[in-house]
Amino acid sequence: MEYLLAALAVYRVARMIALEDGPLNLFAKLQDWAEPRQEKNWFAKGILCPLCLSWWLALPTLYFFQPLSAAQYMLTWLAIAGGAAVLYLITER
Repeated sequence: MEYLLAALAVYRVARMIALEDGPLNLFAKLQDWAEPRQEKNWFAKGILCPLCLSWWLALPTLYFFQPLSAAQYMLTWLAIAGGAAVLYLITER
């Protein structure tokens, strides 16, 4: 259940940052900054991509899980990011 909640949270935050205006248009300002720079800047390109964001946003969620081995951390990171990516691909079709 915790992994599902983590994937849902990562999906929601990634979608908000990449596609929505956000509170006080904070995310819209970030998107406006990234839009003209995305051709030459990998960071700007990543801000506009919910799938890319889910990869990086899944990493801090590992803090909430019990101590794991290095392999388990990597697998959990990939699973949460993958779950968020699947949610995005399903909802955007």
